Amino acid sequence: MSQGTTGKSVPSGFTFRSILIGLIVVLTVCLGAPLSIWMVGSTEITWSFFPIGVGLPFVLLVLGNAVIKKLRRSLALTPPELMTIVVMGLVASGIPIFMVGLLLAIPSKPYYGATPENGCLQVIPGISTGKTVFWKSEGFGIDDENLPGEPIDVPMKKGSVLFMHKLTPHGSGPNRTNNIRWSLDLRYQRTGTPTGRAVYPDFPVLSRSNPHSVLTDYEEWDRLWADAKKNNPTKAGRTNRLVGPTTVSVEDPFAAIAV
Repeated sequence: MSQGTTGKSVPSGFTFRSILIGLIVVLTVCLGAPLSIWMVGSTEITWSFFPIGVGLPFVLLVLGNAVIKKLRRSLALTPPELMTIVVMGLVASGIPIFMVGLLLAIPSKPYYGATPENGCLQVIPGISTGKTVFWKSEGFGIDDENLPGEPIDVPMKKGSVLFMHKLTPHGSGPNRTNNIRWSLDLRYQRTGTPTGRAVYPDFPVLSRSNPHSVLTDYEEWDRLWADAKKNNPTKAGRTNRLVGPTTVSVEDPFAAIAV
């Protein structure tokens, strides 16, 4: 309680129950906002000056408080307590959603490995020594009649790394689980070698002999891609795709890394 100018006591808004209810509203806003956007695909509940993520709980709280006031006045929340709750909710709604998303990604990220059940990597070993690549007619994948052997599963635990030859036929099976199988594909290419996509930007990302040639300016990177897409509105494919099994000359023994 605090003493007003008229001598009457003014109830404080900072009480245990107001802080507790306010924290519940904060959790509702912080967890409900990313759920609404990324999982449900609904509206942004923290958008506007008095967002729905705060307004709806507050309206429900006022209505419920009115009922409690009718039944037992001493248990009803006071106006200062209601103000404390809504202010806590408004502060929570000002937290950028991407920050909450980053925090939620830590405990919710998948920690399971790649298994035959979720579609792990499959390879056909012992083929790279023949220096032959196997493309189907449109340049992607391998026709069944061109399969040089029987694919085998390569299950991997979290944190594992697989090094394989760039001519090793590889792919993945179907995901028969309810979980998402994440994969990251990293490729190395020697500076100066043709990419097969001449219309797209070509720039060094690592060079010990000429470090000044490495592109590190985001604005320049963005400009190069913007110009490329402007000059080539139709996505261009590779111009040097091979058709059918073809013998090639191999220079880099390890050119593909799967993580």
